[in-house]
Amino acid sequence: MPTFAEVLEADLITSVSSDLASRTFKIRIGTLVTVITIRISMRRGSSGRYEYTVSHAIQTPEQLGPYLSSIPYGDTPEEALAKAIDDLTLFYSAGVRAGHEPAESWLVRRRSLR
Repeated sequence: MPTFAEVLEADLITSVSSDLASRTFKIRIGTLVTVITIRISMRRGSSGRYEYTVSHAIQTPEQLGPYLSSIPYGDTPEEALAKAIDDLTLFYSAGVRAGHEPAESWLVRRRSLR
């Protein structure tokens, strides 16, 4: 099972800060300078599952709308963080592979997490 530190070493990720006590992580993706906040919490109504919330959704020119997972959770806090990062980097990579230059506008601010 990976640790938080190992998850934050994922390709395309720059870790800005980590607060393990509150399970709050600040990251950057690829060449973008916008800081994305990810919070991990116990999933409501579920025993033993952890949910993630992100400050920004991603929407590249390849997508019709901002992507927010319908399954934003994992069995451990580390798995939830890895899922959040995978969801963001998957679409970032797809946009770059399609020939688009990364842009700050790819990150769409969500109101629910500041």
